[in-house]
Amino acid sequence: MKKTSKEPTKSDKRRIRARVKVAGRIVVLVILVVVGALTSWALSLALVIAMNARVLWEAAFGRLPLQVDRDSFVGPITHEYTSSDKKLNMDLYYPAKSRATNGERYPLVLFTHGGGWIGGSRKQTRNVSWCELLASRGVAVASIDYRLAFTSEISDIMGDYSNALEFLRNNASSLKIDTDRVVLMGLSAGGHLSLLFACRNSFENNVNAMKGIRGVVAWYAPCDLMDIWSEDNESLFARIGSTLAVGGPPSQREEDYRKHSPINWVSGRMVPTFLVHGAKDQVVPIVSSLKMYRKLKQEGVQVHLKIEVEGRHGFEIERKSSRTIKYIEQTVAFIKRQFIQRLRGEE
Repeated sequence: MKKTSKEPTKSDKRRIRARVKVAGRIVVLVILVVVGALTSWALSLALVIAMNARVLWEAAFGRLPLQVDRDSFVGPITHEYTSSDKKLNMDLYYPAKSRATNGERYPLVLFTHGGGWIGGSRKQTRNVSWCELLASRGVAVASIDYRLAFTSEISDIMGDYSNALEFLRNNASSLKIDTDRVVLMGLSAGGHLSLLFACRNSFENNVNAMKGIRGVVAWYAPCDLMDIWSEDNESLFARIGSTLAVGGPPSQREEDYRKHSPINWVSGRMVPTFLVHGAKDQVVPIVSSLKMYRKLKQEGVQVHLKIEVEGRHGFEIERKSSRTIKYIEQTVAFIKRQFIQRLRGEE
């Protein structure tokens, strides 16, 4: 009896396409490593930047689709903080309406930029526009810089994050901020740092570290670093960034990838969390936020997840839709709600 060949299913075809993409990315990565080794690493970095030109351009020059009156906020006011003997900067923004005259302090958003742990700055237009918006809505914002993964790993970067928060707490009076009302917020890698700080310290019941932290906001953040290396993820930039930040690929440092993934530190003590992600994100797969949402729900944590069905990485800059504006407004509302609930809890 003659055997008939079995037609490949749609699932088989998807797997084949995914493997071809992975093989292609590996070839590109090998080429970049060879170029770096034989010529200069600066050239390799330039090639990576060229391959991610659209995302990087929008990150550097894009603004939120909401107009902010320049008279509605004050700042940036730059302050220097020290981390491991290295001088780093942060910018503070305030609402224009001063509370200093009656001694009242502003609730604070600690804002952390993205950039795959290897790039980005508090001065990028995207980050500045977020800070201006939040300050115009009645809260103080501290936007921090931190060491990048070309010379430092995630443990060092988390040290910078902790030291920035300590600086704000130690100088709360002169800075006119209320460090008993703080929300941590970050975009992409910055969202990862914000989540990792809150998840790990709440898991370990580190009361001093979590003092005053009322919530976390994370836009398109890698909650599980292993997701960056999934077959469905097409971003070579994210893989290079995580490799430098963790100290190697998962094949060599799997335990470190798990240790630095916020999802592995979730507990019932985690503060309220607001997640936002684009369904078409090709840098950080949306599955990362989906898994985080389910894990937080499972632990009984107050959590919200907003999904932009047409959104790619950094969609709040790229897309000017009413849905994007709604998610930005819901972010602001979540932040202010955490501050109000804290005050009510004192009554």
